[in-house]
Amino acid sequence: MAHPRTPDDLDELDRRVYDLAVQSIPLAEIAVRMGVPVPQADERIQRVCARLGVADRAALRAGAGTAVSQPDPDDGPVIGLDFAIPDVEPEPPKHSRRAVLAGGATALALFGGAAAVALSRRGGGSPASTGPTETPTPESSPTPPVPDFGGLPIQVEGGLNQRFETRTWAKGAPIDWEHGLFRMFPNTGDVQGLRFIETEPPRSGQSGFVLYKTGPGGRFVWAMHGDGRAYLVDVLNTERSWSWPIEDLRLVTAGTASRGTGVVFEELASRQGTGRHRVLSAAPGQDLELQSSFELPPTGFGMPPLWSPDGSQLVLWSGTHESDPQLHQIELATGRIVQSSHKIEPRDGVVAQPVRLDSLDGGFLATWSYSANGAAFERQMFGWSSAWVQNGLDGPRPINLTGRYSPDGQNLASEVPLREVNGGGAEAPREYWPAVVVESGGTGGADWSVLSASIGYGDRVTANPWLADSSGFVAMVRGPEPPDRPWDAFEYAVISTDGRTITRIPLPPVADLEWFRVNSMRSPAPCPYDVDLIAFGRLELYNRRTGEWLAAHITSQAGPDHLDPWAAGPGQTVFALPHGGHGGASPPILLTPKRVDGAADPDFRFVVARTGDGLNLRTGPATTTQPITVVPDGTIVELEEDLKRPAGQRGAFVGTEGTWLSVRSPEYGWGWVSAAYLDWA
Repeated sequence: MAHPRTPDDLDELDRRVYDLAVQSIPLAEIAVRMGVPVPQADERIQRVCARLGVADRAALRAGAGTAVSQPDPDDGPVIGLDFAIPDVEPEPPKHSRRAVLAGGATALALFGGAAAVALSRRGGGSPASTGPTETPTPESSPTPPVPDFGGLPIQVEGGLNQRFETRTWAKGAPIDWEHGLFRMFPNTGDVQGLRFIETEPPRSGQSGFVLYKTGPGGRFVWAMHGDGRAYLVDVLNTERSWSWPIEDLRLVTAGTASRGTGVVFEELASRQGTGRHRVLSAAPGQDLELQSSFELPPTGFGMPPLWSPDGSQLVLWSGTHESDPQLHQIELATGRIVQSSHKIEPRDGVVAQPVRLDSLDGGFLATWSYSANGAAFERQMFGWSSAWVQNGLDGPRPINLTGRYSPDGQNLASEVPLREVNGGGAEAPREYWPAVVVESGGTGGADWSVLSASIGYGDRVTANPWLADSSGFVAMVRGPEPPDRPWDAFEYAVISTDGRTITRIPLPPVADLEWFRVNSMRSPAPCPYDVDLIAFGRLELYNRRTGEWLAAHITSQAGPDHLDPWAAGPGQTVFALPHGGHGGASPPILLTPKRVDGAADPDFRFVVARTGDGLNLRTGPATTTQPITVVPDGTIVELEEDLKRPAGQRGAFVGTEGTWLSVRSPEYGWGWVSAAYLDWA
């Protein structure tokens, strides 16, 4: 079959690639609009070139009537979805749909660290013509227009190497920055960083910039500073950045996708939301400008919004402790409120109430809880899909902060406590036995459960534990006791959708033992776009298909901040420094995981296993305590509290010699035993 020779002959996907490729925009921007990594965008462009019988993208543009500039000699290559410097040109004229002609080449400059920066600014093109051309008379440069920020107190700041800087570290190189937003690229292992520059020496000797964040597409990076201002940079615009007072303005979100780019602000009064929103947008290389505005009921918390897959719409919420919550669907280009959900009436006790928006491409699910203090937003549980509605998973249910739906909407996995005893206070001993229950098909109850598994692990990682293809989820399970730290006997596994297959995931190979690299804090986050990739602890990346590990080697002892490693989209993981405060809890009590049908309701009976010559029953939870007797393999024992010990340590104790349980058996009496040799009976 002959290849098509004109753009009109291309299929819908290739035509979309062609329409982007002939525009005077950098490859990185094309990748952002397509929602794919830069190498994949380049590969798709080359496929279109091959189908049209031309050499490269420059030939596509030439044939479409777009003038092609020669590359600057200092322009560098594109690596991943970069912090890129664009070629700024006017919008191209309407392209010809005739046969594409051969042409020249184009290039995209990128910046990183102390590398030379290629800041080329080229003129726009005009349609191809066979007639003579006339050279226009030079005109004086016009006065730059005053940016229209919609009346918001936004200030234009300096650009590259004035207000922010960038740097690239090769695979495995130590990262010596103490703050910034960083991206690691799975295809190379390189790490690129962007940080804001202090204009004055910080008083404490440490940077005042904290809470670095990014949004869909990874194009915008923002952070707060101790001077009371927040700062924003567009990585496709190196000439400027922006700042605003954090007591007057809140950046709700900033992102980009195939059909939309939006920087959404909410005006504040006394640091509380007013509901007045402004949507700003920016073409690559251009200043922010007002795109639309809308007004919602006031909000009391800075909870994350939900972007539509194409970036054209947002779902935001409104509500405070004194008012009932609502969800609102907004069209960014116009500011039109497409619809708002009904207000949720308070209920007795603490329950989760799903909220549905009917005119989405499917539905939306969020949960709200009610208590003596009134209404409070708990979390967004699901996204832009109707599967939860089709499955009937839309009734009120007990609130569960770990509940996560599979991407196909067919299964809900939640962590439940089998036993929880707190000694009192945040730092007091805590005995916590978890299980994961899975509900399928809207049955209203657990279909099956896994005892001794946890999906509420780690340090405030918000990523969904389900794999991208919904074939299973990642859970923390018990692992072998490391010789130098028996208390850290944890590893992670993929549990299949039916719970009958548990596949262990190897732990990252690291030489150091900072607190954020102990096994219980690894915080694996499966990639929502690639079933083979799992981010660990925000700094490591594991490829299940190849078995390869990549790691970002930070020198900071504080660890990375609480940022979803997949916040910027496919083709990169992101992490931020400095750490924003500890967000985990004491590790759970885990035995070898066991699948059971229905709900998790164990009787806390265990069987002695794998000892060979029996298990010592002792007077206390340590090998230094007096042995009572030896319990042989196969013996059934039951949990029994040691009332002489403090609350939170009476049934289980985690110490330097690992996890110990207080048990009793009819044949051998009461005592403490090592949990490493017990399984669920």
